[in-house]
Amino acid sequence: MADIADGGYTTVGAVGYCRGGTMVSYLLGKGDKSPLTSGFAFHPEYTPARYPLYTRAAGFGLAEEDAYIYGDRVEEIKAKFSKAPNEVTYFKDTAHGFAARPSFEHEPTMKAFHDANGRAEAFLRRTLGL
Repeated sequence: MADIADGGYTTVGAVGYCRGGTMVSYLLGKGDKSPLTSGFAFHPEYTPARYPLYTRAAGFGLAEEDAYIYGDRVEEIKAKFSKAPNEVTYFKDTAHGFAARPSFEHEPTMKAFHDANGRAEAFLRRTLGL
């Protein structure tokens, strides 16, 4: 991140998948000291202790079948992050990993893959002022 700042960049967004999504959560959890202006996490680890620390725009793309975020955890994230500038999208008929490595033979997953990544791009464009 220091190299990015040294390059003169002052606005930085990130998209992360699985462990990368957890890294986005970690960086957003640094609050006002976060190097990110905004971040979008797909199927990250469940890290509720970090959520109150977020002061930058956060987006989540959640799968229906996920070992980390399910049931009440989905509802908790929706309740905390569904108001602008934040965003949460729950993708039915998907499993953990759908946004990064979809099943090409499963049409609902492919549709969700394209929709999810389009939403992440639009989120970053909106929150980064692009």
